[in-house]
Amino acid sequence: MLEYIDVCGYYNNVTLKDISFHIQEGDFFVIFGPDDSGKTELMEMLIGIRKPANGKILYKEQELLRIPSKERQNIRFVPDDIILRGNKTTAQKYFEQIMKAYKITDNEKIKDYAEFFGIDLTEKLNYMTYECNKFTAIIGAVLTNPNLLILDEPSNFLTKQGIKKLYAFLKDIQKSGVTIVILAEHFEEAAQHCNSYVYLKEGHIEAANRTDERFELHKAVNVFNANHEKLQEILGEPVAVSDRGKTYLYCESMGNLLEILSKCDAEYKELLIERMSMEEFWDKDYSRWE
Repeated sequence: MLEYIDVCGYYNNVTLKDISFHIQEGDFFVIFGPDDSGKTELMEMLIGIRKPANGKILYKEQELLRIPSKERQNIRFVPDDIILRGNKTTAQKYFEQIMKAYKITDNEKIKDYAEFFGIDLTEKLNYMTYECNKFTAIIGAVLTNPNLLILDEPSNFLTKQGIKKLYAFLKDIQKSGVTIVILAEHFEEAAQHCNSYVYLKEGHIEAANRTDERFELHKAVNVFNANHEKLQEILGEPVAVSDRGKTYLYCESMGNLLEILSKCDAEYKELLIERMSMEEFWDKDYSRWE
């Protein structure tokens, strides 16, 4: 559905270098990386705010810049900074305005979506909590029946319960045929929901993959008392060494790990297992175990 081919450019002190990736129709796709990695700039190209200096973007196999803006109306982008908080209209009126503009007649969707998120349709947007305001913006985008829905840091400042609702809602929308793209600083939150991702860092792609089958994140296994010579034969060289012991990478089942450690005379009372973030793994950043 969407393909970036060797996209380059310089925007907001971010240099994008040879960005290439493909989003399939119906994907739940995550573009993640630290601030100033180029995530937002890539999506701003898609909605017409920016243009690539080099390379091209294909949308439904057509070059994006050659597609009339009217034919791109089924692409929706919900920014991180919600702009509804200054709006003095009610949620009901806001949704009705959207439906009128897009000639949509199914009012039941409004009631169902509002009830799911706990939104009072009679409340004015500028009196809402930040969380309800963000949910209202997302509902407004979904009401227009987009083919492609892009959300920038959608879980920022949401409660844990709000985040659960958000992803449950997005998964339902995906099942109806909408392609979902999430821009996020961290991967773990969206990992269990997405089926594809790219990891951006300093304007280039560090890693990209599909996750159609659930995968195990790598763990840092800190072993403080063991036969390390035997352990290294099985787990490989340690990635960090501290005064107390050594740290190894591991991504298989915990049952197998305990069996491995028992063969290496490890004392479990001095064992610490921590899940690594994807960023730590890809960046080979083991500093917190040194």
